[in-house]
Amino acid sequence: MEGTIALGLEPKHGKNAYFKPLVELLTEKIRRPMEIEGGKVDLKDLGDIETVKPGEKIFQKFPPTGGTPSKNLLGEVLIPTAGKDAELEVSSGTTIDKKDTNILLAKREGLARLIENRMEVDDVYTLAELTPKHGHIKFNGSVMIAGDVSPEMRIVATGDVIIGGFVEQASIRCRGEITIISGASGKPLDEPYDGRMSNCLLESGYRINVAFANQIDIIAKRDVHVHKQLSHCNVTAASLRVGRGKFGDGKLVGGKIKLSKGLLVGKLGSPSDTATSVSLNRSFVLFKQKELDIWTKVEPLSDELDALKNRLQSFLTDQQRAEIKEQILNQQYKIDKLNNARKRITKKRKEYMSQVAVEITNTLHAAVTFEIGDKTIINDRERGPSIVTLDEYQIEIKPR
Repeated sequence: MEGTIALGLEPKHGKNAYFKPLVELLTEKIRRPMEIEGGKVDLKDLGDIETVKPGEKIFQKFPPTGGTPSKNLLGEVLIPTAGKDAELEVSSGTTIDKKDTNILLAKREGLARLIENRMEVDDVYTLAELTPKHGHIKFNGSVMIAGDVSPEMRIVATGDVIIGGFVEQASIRCRGEITIISGASGKPLDEPYDGRMSNCLLESGYRINVAFANQIDIIAKRDVHVHKQLSHCNVTAASLRVGRGKFGDGKLVGGKIKLSKGLLVGKLGSPSDTATSVSLNRSFVLFKQKELDIWTKVEPLSDELDALKNRLQSFLTDQQRAEIKEQILNQQYKIDKLNNARKRITKKRKEYMSQVAVEITNTLHAAVTFEIGDKTIINDRERGPSIVTLDEYQIEIKPR
């Protein structure tokens, strides 16, 4: 007869420290446009622009927990793993609350924005529209344009840039987040230069949100979210999502897409077989470069090691042979250390590349080129919902 006499209890491990904004961020509000009659949304309605005031609580840290210990069947205490701590960072526009060191206060009036786990309070420069009569903008803070940005205008900002209207053949660069409520459009350059292919540029040190984009260059350190359609654009980012909602219902046609992590889109390519290129190799290239850098260090060390081994074949005193043997051991140690480092990077590269993917939730058209790792494949026919991954040594296109 079998039965349960006693059960051990696993310890409850602690939770890591985390942070939470205490004010509504404008960029989050924009991602949830105001709903109007009939369930539709008004993408051009920015809503009220609310700034934080000096002394206002804007950010809170929740400290890590230590967890709860337990005992096994032998009565031995099982110690839990405590959560990891994280620092509450202070910027030029914030200060720690003297009454509660886990609360961050605004030092000045401005626009609150969140980057990673750091809260900033920026000065805000606002205009109804940006035209040649206003001139180019270079501002230490965030920029908000309620209307359109005219052709050939330039914006450079250290904070976020928020455009309520349309951007045409203009250049926008910022360290924060770029949000364009209506969309952006440009034209191909006659002669590409400095990596630029178009006369319209969006470049962000964080992420980019735009309703639609046509023939523009998009560069983001993090992710890019295009709500409707991306046409003939050149995108460089960590990841890209085209479409609204969880599954991405937008269209991506033409252009060159260079990503690190992945792409989520509804329809990829076009029925007319427009050439479209998707590469998931931004991180792959970095991994390979690190491996190559190590190999270039190993090669001369290996040559020196061979030379030392050859010297052992000549007529030497016992003391000389002992000295060379010691040099050989030291040299071999350096080589082994570098080779082990290279193996670790190679392992990380393979693990990373096994997780990147292109997800198509509706239709994958022909003439779309995929580049993952050192493999390239061109889709040869129309398919339904699909997922594209690197499986061992080949790219596979499978039903999603």
